[in-house]
Amino acid sequence: MLVAALRVLGTQLRGILSAIGRDIAPLRGQGGDVGETASSVGRHVTAASEIVSDLARLGACPLHEFPRHCDVADVLRDVVKDDMARAARHDVRVVVESPEAAHEVVPQGALTVLLHALLDHAISASPPGSEVVVTLVEGPGGVEITFDDAGPPLPAAARSVVLSRDFEAVAQGRPPALQLIAAHAIAAHAGCGIAIEDGPQGETRVRLTIPRSTGG
Repeated sequence: MLVAALRVLGTQLRGILSAIGRDIAPLRGQGGDVGETASSVGRHVTAASEIVSDLARLGACPLHEFPRHCDVADVLRDVVKDDMARAARHDVRVVVESPEAAHEVVPQGALTVLLHALLDHAISASPPGSEVVVTLVEGPGGVEITFDDAGPPLPAAARSVVLSRDFEAVAQGRPPALQLIAAHAIAAHAGCGIAIEDGPQGETRVRLTIPRSTGG
């Protein structure tokens, strides 16, 4: 019942924000303070719309589904394709490095929400004109997916704090930790692991580990 109510509220909020965006669109082309203010309001409306979408997706996460055989690489590609519009709004390029297939037994719906949360955070953390690199590797222990963003590095001392629900831990030029906190909770429920590391170029890397199932 609560989830259904949240979905309705999310739909209503998206409608209101879309209406605001349409109302201010004609003002963006005007010069001076009016055009600048309209553009700024538009950016805030877009950011709010993305948060509402994130909350709606998290609220609909099927935490009680049974694991099943699925192609994790295919799920990842679908998530990236679905997030292309968000990446374009942020002027961020998403690069995916993955084998053609990577089969595992997972709760597919929860995994989809989890991958969305990690990719959304990486996109939000990266400045315009940069890229996010998503890499899937299959090993004896399972499947690992890394998300390398182009944002300011997250100090080692703050990493565990971020995942323990401290929203202020990412004040060093990074976006709010909502997606990371949600991803951490979903991963724990699904039996997966999340770690925050240094990437190869000094960027922040989030590593998702999907352990090999006994029947996988």
